[in-house]
Order: sequence, then structure tokens, then C-alpha cells
Amino acid sequence: MTCSRPSNMPDHLEGRAAIDVRALEKHYGSYHALKDVSLTIAPGRRVVICGPSGSGKSTLIRCMNGLESFDGGELFVNGAPVHGKSRSLDLIRREVGMVFQHFNLFPHLSVLKNLMIAPIKVRGKSKAEAEILARFYLERVKLSDHADKLPSAISGGQQQRVAIARALCMEPKIMLFDEPTSALDPEMIMEVLDVMVQLAKDGMTMVCVTHEMGFARSVADEVIFMDAGRILERNAPDAFFQGPAHDRTRTFLQQIIRH
Repeated sequence: MTCSRPSNMPDHLEGRAAIDVRALEKHYGSYHALKDVSLTIAPGRRVVICGPSGSGKSTLIRCMNGLESFDGGELFVNGAPVHGKSRSLDLIRREVGMVFQHFNLFPHLSVLKNLMIAPIKVRGKSKAEAEILARFYLERVKLSDHADKLPSAISGGQQQRVAIARALCMEPKIMLFDEPTSALDPEMIMEVLDVMVQLAKDGMTMVCVTHEMGFARSVADEVIFMDAGRILERNAPDAFFQGPAHDRTRTFLQQIIRH
């Protein structure tokens, strides 16, 4: 049976940046993780952030929904300020879904109940409403037949698709992905990327930290390269891959494409 899309899904906000990062600074002790990072992402845009380990890309994306604090600069999500003491931080986290490298599913709950718990506890939905949402998004990620299984009974790629569906059940306006395929076996990567491609086609605002350059080429509106805590280069995919302006970007692309 096909589930219909719930009628109260929020629309993208228009006329303001989805994410606005202004001169962001972040330190871990003496380590300078983010250095004067500024970035504006419009609603409906798909942005891929790449770079070597330690470049600051995961720190940046975690700052976007308040999982990491920052030491200087400003950050706004849909016009609301993000900082540790912000009253709007809980609201921002409701509007921003995040998918991590590891799935973090509740092992003792079925797939369906993993999806239902946040809408009930955070959004205040009834069990019936939460189940409608959960079944709709399980259908979206092609896992309807696995609703009653425990996470341990499905593959890693399927678990990551469940994690994406769980984030979507919060009806976010923005989705953040922090290397969502890096913990997967190669044969499972494509099934996760296929779900992300469909989200992009649907117009979801997306920021994705990834080394999947094929995904960046085919889906992103903009590709950003970070190194040593700074944004060194940002461009449309064709220009980014065909004629990177920075030597460090060219070296990185040669290495990652070769491997």
C-alpha cells in the first residue's frame, strides 16, 4: 500500500539564506580548526564540502546545527542565530536533520519505532501520526518491507538509509550529511547515494561532507574545498573539477580520483 505524503510538510523558506556563516572561528585548545570561514547557502541549494582529514569540514557542518560550539564569528540558520546560549537552538535542531558516518540506531527498537520516537517525543505527534510519517519515509528509502526488523537484521547500507529516513521524519528544511558513506562497504555506498540523489531532485537544501566525487559532480550546485581550517576554493562542479584554481585543490583531486 502506498503512503501519501503528510499534508503538513514545511516548505522551504524564501527570501533569506538557509545557512549563513560569517567569519567563523573554532579552536580545540591550541589547534585552530576553523579560520575565518564565511559561507552563504540559499534554500534549495546542494553543497558538497570536501578536503583532507583535519581540514575542518566536519567541524563546520557540526557547527551548523549546534553540535559544536565556535569561538568567533556568527552563524544563522533560516535567520535564527546559532550559539550555545541561543534559545532558538532547539528549534534549529528540529529544522535541521543530520546524518552521520555511523547510524546510531536504537538496537532494541524495530526500524519503524526508530523512526517514530523523535516525532513523538520532540514534535509532540501522536503514535498514529508518527507511524504515518515513518511508513511514508521508509517507502521513500525503499525499506517498507523491513519496518518490523531490528537494525541488526539489515545491512549497513540499509541501516544508513533508515538513519536518513529517521532524520526526514522530523520534517527538516535542511539536511546535513557528515561523510554518510565512509563507514560502508563499497557495494552498499550506491544505495545510500541513490536516496540522497532523490532528495536533491526533490529540492531539499543539502550540505554534504563527502569524498564521493561522482555524487558531487552529478548532484551539487556548488563544491567547496577546505584545507587547514579555511575554504580555499568554491565553484560550480564543472569548473571545480575541470579547472581548479588552487594548487592544493588540484593535488587533492588527483589523489582522490586516482584512488
